[in-house]
Amino acid sequence: MMLWLKEGCNLAETKKYREHSYLDIALENAIVGMPGIPDEAIAWVNLREIILRGFRTEGVYHYGDATLVVKTANRGSGIEFQEWQEVIGGAPNIAAMLKIYNLVREGRIPPDGDWEALPCYDDKENP
Repeated sequence: MMLWLKEGCNLAETKKYREHSYLDIALENAIVGMPGIPDEAIAWVNLREIILRGFRTEGVYHYGDATLVVKTANRGSGIEFQEWQEVIGGAPNIAAMLKIYNLVREGRIPPDGDWEALPCYDDKENP
């Protein structure tokens, strides 16, 4: 989970991307609590997680100001076959990110749309 900090916020152990400061923290640390990081210092929270089991329906999930995208990926075949889901999201604060992440993992909210149900179009039909 990446905590993007507001301009002028100086906290220990921050990293820089271009002119923006951020903290890269483990999801587990965010669940336990992040002492010393006030909500007022956070501009935006990004999440990128891998789910190895307990898959959810692929799609875009919204809850309040938070958004998560869930998509399934795989590689290999036979004994070497591996499948996982990638969860990518953004929220205005840690609490909003944890809320939507938990709701999705618990299966308590549906995606806004089912990507499998979307029609496929030939490139010739839709340039």
